[in-house]
Amino acid sequence: MPDLVMIHGLLGWAEEEKPLYGWMPDYFPLRFIRDRWTEGAVVAVELGVASSDHDRACEAFAHLMGLRVDYGEEHAKQNRHARFGVDFRGQGLLKRWDATSPVHLVGHSFGGNTAVALYNMIAEDHWGIGTGPDWVVSVTAICSPLRGCSLPFLLGLVEVTDEDGCTKHLVEPGSFTHGVMAVCCLIIKMQDRWPRMFKSLYNMKSDQWSEHNTWSNMVSARHPYALSGDNMMSEIAPRTRRRALRGRMENLSKTYLIAITSDALAPLSPWHLFQRLAVGALVTSGLSLSTLVMAIRHRSQLLRLLRSAKVFRPRLSLLGLCLALLAVLKRKQWRLYERLLLFFRPLMYRMVRPLLRLSSWSVHRAAKELSPKSALVASDAEQGANDGLIDTVAQRCLDCPRLARQQQPGGRQNRSALHVPQARFHALARAYSAEHVDREQAEEQPLQRGRWHELHVPNSDHSLGTWFDCHHSEKMYDHLFSILRRRMH
Repeated sequence: MPDLVMIHGLLGWAEEEKPLYGWMPDYFPLRFIRDRWTEGAVVAVELGVASSDHDRACEAFAHLMGLRVDYGEEHAKQNRHARFGVDFRGQGLLKRWDATSPVHLVGHSFGGNTAVALYNMIAEDHWGIGTGPDWVVSVTAICSPLRGCSLPFLLGLVEVTDEDGCTKHLVEPGSFTHGVMAVCCLIIKMQDRWPRMFKSLYNMKSDQWSEHNTWSNMVSARHPYALSGDNMMSEIAPRTRRRALRGRMENLSKTYLIAITSDALAPLSPWHLFQRLAVGALVTSGLSLSTLVMAIRHRSQLLRLLRSAKVFRPRLSLLGLCLALLAVLKRKQWRLYERLLLFFRPLMYRMVRPLLRLSSWSVHRAAKELSPKSALVASDAEQGANDGLIDTVAQRCLDCPRLARQQQPGGRQNRSALHVPQARFHALARAYSAEHVDREQAEEQPLQRGRWHELHVPNSDHSLGTWFDCHHSEKMYDHLFSILRRRMH
């Protein structure tokens, strides 16, 4: 059976270079995936955390094959960054990869878009070594903005049209994206100066832009990364995604396509979040005050207990020394740390969920404020619905239908009453097949090449497929692997 290639999304990481000096958990639940996918190897590639699909696809191919990253002379010259990147020679993740030993590509979030781009470049033999569509069995996108999403415009991306009628996306000065870019440039400069310290803390993996990380570019938002459009934010704008999908339709018709979609996440406004935090703070303060009162009331018993603890002080010091020795061991050999992470994973998920709901509120507002030229085509009920980061309608990889505007009296068009003709909906329905992860299928129909198969996971959010989702990911992967094993003919 084919190997499984896992591709992380925005700000993600792979298995070899985990942030916080290796103390962060894996981006994907790799241990569970390897237990379930025994037919082949499971590998996770190292990619730029916010690079373009082209750059990330080049990095993924080089890491899998054991080559030096080559972004292409023309591409590098056009976008004003270095042509070559990390040297993976002698570090290839796959023992063999060709038409007789193909792979499954699985990407989460923006990694799904990267998987589509990587497959397209392989099908076109972009690197000139004889690759083709037979090198990839299937492409799976989990919670991916396959049709573009509202997030870039929320973060400060502005769509402009030049004199030639070409649409470009620029970073608005003073926006959130501008601030993030300045911080990232500062981090990259520190990584260049002290690589051992700061790359182990968090590696941006964007060395191709290092020569442009000047103070003037950081302050003025004129960094070539933003101006060239060769970045993740520009490429997931709806207009850009539609254009990219149209150019890849011929190659995509030669492989199996799976889009795993999540549910819309209920928004949580900052005011409601503040109320919850305030209530939590009051409860914590009350418990602390009660504990203090009890300690004062029973202070004599506490003093006797502290005096008796002096006897055990040498033993406690020895225990602390043993724990310190365990901490310096390699974490691959220290299973206790992994077990602790699994124990606290539900708590981490409960902490991540409110943040995703807050993000859902922001994305919902951004989608409502976008003009029809930039927004996704969606019904009134779907407009703004997202899983905490990505619009739910964007996760279904269908080319956007043409808009038919209702006419107001006097011939004026009502922009708030946009709709899609019913006949067009029927045509779109034939472009994909849908499946529900919680429902037993009466008859397992084989997948068809070039036709997107949607696997919906109810009550899930954008953490679906990652290590942090402890409620839905394992069941989703079991269902996905069942499809990959039995239904591709």
